[in-house]
Amino acid sequence: MKLVDRYILRELFKLFLAVLMVVSVAFIIQRLIFLTEWSMHRGIGMIGVIKMLGCLFPGLFLTAIPLVSLFVIIVVLSQLSEDNELVIMMCSGRDLRALARPVMLFSLAAAAFTAYLAFYLTPQSIRWFEMVRWELVQSKSEKALPAQSFVEFGRNSRIYIQKKDEEGLKSLIVFQQGESDWPFSAGEDSQNFIFARRARIQSRGLPAESWLMLENGAFISHQSYPDRDQFVSFEKAVARIDFEGAEKLKKRLSKQAQSAQLAALVKMIRQPAEPPDPSKSKSGIGQRDQARIELGQRTSQTLACLLLALWGIGLGIKPPRTGRTVSYLLGAASGFGYYYLNVAFKALALKKMMPIELALLSPSILIVLSGAWLLRQRMAGKEPLNFLYQLGENLRRKFAEKKKNENPR
Repeated sequence: MKLVDRYILRELFKLFLAVLMVVSVAFIIQRLIFLTEWSMHRGIGMIGVIKMLGCLFPGLFLTAIPLVSLFVIIVVLSQLSEDNELVIMMCSGRDLRALARPVMLFSLAAAAFTAYLAFYLTPQSIRWFEMVRWELVQSKSEKALPAQSFVEFGRNSRIYIQKKDEEGLKSLIVFQQGESDWPFSAGEDSQNFIFARRARIQSRGLPAESWLMLENGAFISHQSYPDRDQFVSFEKAVARIDFEGAEKLKKRLSKQAQSAQLAALVKMIRQPAEPPDPSKSKSGIGQRDQARIELGQRTSQTLACLLLALWGIGLGIKPPRTGRTVSYLLGAASGFGYYYLNVAFKALALKKMMPIELALLSPSILIVLSGAWLLRQRMAGKEPLNFLYQLGENLRRKFAEKKKNENPR
């Protein structure tokens, strides 16, 4: 590798790591406030918050890396333009096309890491976050439940605790409406009350299930028909409780387990097409089409680093004696525009207004064509966006003159 290529690569990676660190710190501050507030009401300590925060980083990097890569390419190439280093390279016989080689190597490395995030780490981290969050809630639920106050812990479910200590909950009242999994075969249309002297919350069976281990109490159930009302006293009983929507969590985890594995996605795509079942899918499309859309989205996130690099090179090589503001604005527009197009065309695919493959490929095609056109113009020595740079310079001069007139010396 030539010395110039190593120099450009070094500058790209240095700035990339620095910007990614700044983005990570901003993300930590923003999410830490939310997670800390969420955990304070559930008795979860800082270690649990850090575990959940760590599970969110792959998703952050998946979105941030293509945008950070685009920003870094524009900054480094703009600095080379302003310092006349590009002029020196061209005078020494180096073509501008050769400048694209280290940039594309950098983009290829970023794309490889993004592919690892998109196809493996991020889907897994979503499942880890759900499990960590639920396990923390379940393990700290006794500590989190306040005494002498009615607390809603699930859908149509409330609990009142007179007092609690290291031995568990004491003198409690539990209300549940329409829960068939409660003791003594209560019906789904029933209103159930449990009065107990002692209780413990334990995990039992599946990881997303919590149970109340009750002692010395009574169970009262009001059914839709009075002759079916129940009154049962007990020494020991067990009732399932639904903290943080355990049933919904199990369904989400089952769905995420399928989408997390690339082999499972490919297997679903190869299956024969099934008629859509609106009762199982909000969008009304089958699992096979959902898998195709999911795989296409992950592929587009991987390609974003390479595709946006075309815009990065075209905007980084700017006219001499012009500022970077226009390049930054155009870079932000191209980066966020690419993600917006992905969301918009995905919606079209879900609504069956476009074929899935065409909808998923359209954002990439648009970015490739526009970026390749801009890069070709640059390599030919043309300035297709010169009017924008001149407009930016005129505005900058006007602001500078206005400031000078307002603060004369």
